[in-house]
Amino acid sequence: MKEIPIIFTPGNEPFLGRTLLKHFDDMLIVSMERYDELLKPIDINNLNKSELATYQLVSQTINLAFSIRELIRQGYLFGAKTMFRSLLERSTMLYYFYLEPSSVELWLDGWPYRKAPSLAKMLEVINEKGPKMKNFKGHEFLENHNNVVHGKLESLIYNMNGDKEKLDYVFTKDLSNTKLCDEICADCIPQMVIMLSMMIDKFHKKNT
Repeated sequence: MKEIPIIFTPGNEPFLGRTLLKHFDDMLIVSMERYDELLKPIDINNLNKSELATYQLVSQTINLAFSIRELIRQGYLFGAKTMFRSLLERSTMLYYFYLEPSSVELWLDGWPYRKAPSLAKMLEVINEKGPKMKNFKGHEFLENHNNVVHGKLESLIYNMNGDKEKLDYVFTKDLSNTKLCDEICADCIPQMVIMLSMMIDKFHKKNT
């Protein structure tokens, strides 16, 4: 029986070679290249309110993306799936602030619960001003992600593995669930595109 490493490295990780994982890695590389180009030279003390909010949210989005990537590398897919909603919320806020600049004041005021829009509401505003998907409901879009975060019964499928004859819960590393690995990567990639777009839109002129 092949011994399973305690810690996986980029050279022996369990999902190495998955196409969507490679695309996720590419987005992480581009994110750090744009960070070095656009954000690293900036003195945050000279940013206006909108720029500061973008800077803060971009830094968190990238950090969460790398955290999710490392969880995938180590086989902790359920943890990566659970963390995705936090990534989604920050990329959504970046886009929402782009569409609704006045809302930045709420963010810098602590994003008070009863005044700030919910994630579902922000998604609906984005849909209304952008793609206009018919009958789009933010709470319906988020239902699956909320179930995972809040430990609802429907979330159990994400920490189960095996075949129809022997299905069991995963308590530690899940090294064979390629479907879940692909799903997580497919979810993360568009959020990285949004984050990069907002970063470039806000800071490319500041460095020219």
